[in-house]
Amino acid sequence: SQSLGRYDPIPTLAAPVIWEECPLPDREIADCRIDLLNDFELLGDGTIRNQQSIDQAVARQVITFAEDRGFMVTLHREDEILFKSEHSLRDNYESHGETNIQIVGPLQNRLHERPVHKIAFHGDEKRVRALQWQLNMQLNGQASLTRVGVEGMLELLPPGASKGKALRALLKDMAIKPENVLAMGDAENDIEMLQLAGIGVAVGNASPALKAVADRQ
Repeated sequence: SQSLGRYDPIPTLAAPVIWEECPLPDREIADCRIDLLNDFELLGDGTIRNQQSIDQAVARQVITFAEDRGFMVTLHREDEILFKSEHSLRDNYESHGETNIQIVGPLQNRLHERPVHKIAFHGDEKRVRALQWQLNMQLNGQASLTRVGVEGMLELLPPGASKGKALRALLKDMAIKPENVLAMGDAENDIEMLQLAGIGVAVGNASPALKAVADRQ
């Protein structure tokens, strides 16, 4: 990787760092990291600045469609992940720091409780690619589909949601220029964010598509 001065070594995460000014008073630059989780902006102090949610009817449709075809589906709300039943994927999520995982039975029965920010589909990579095409045809813009840096995983987000869109809105709100942002990522869902930032960095294990648009690796 190339050195970025005082920002080297580069952490392996998908987030922008703003160095023009810290939006959090009396904080170090590390606390000015902002996690753009596709559908909401999470400031370094844990504050959620903005968020979107998936339409309940759309969520019900895609969950039923995917489960009927044998895919494992997880429902993601602000601070928790819902599983229909126990599954080995729970260990994968917990190894990435997700500790609030609930086993709740039919996911469709929980859609009315709280806004859903993301739905993830897990399965064989070839079948996941086919599922992405099928859902795109069905939804016709009612939600966004994106691939992350995990084989055999597809994410469904609110319509138009992306890290690039979240970053653009945040910078406008904070009156910060995009050229004063360094963004790091590893997967295709980071492309728009890296293209917007003044410096876009693809981490070592990034996808070829992301490396192709990155300023540095």
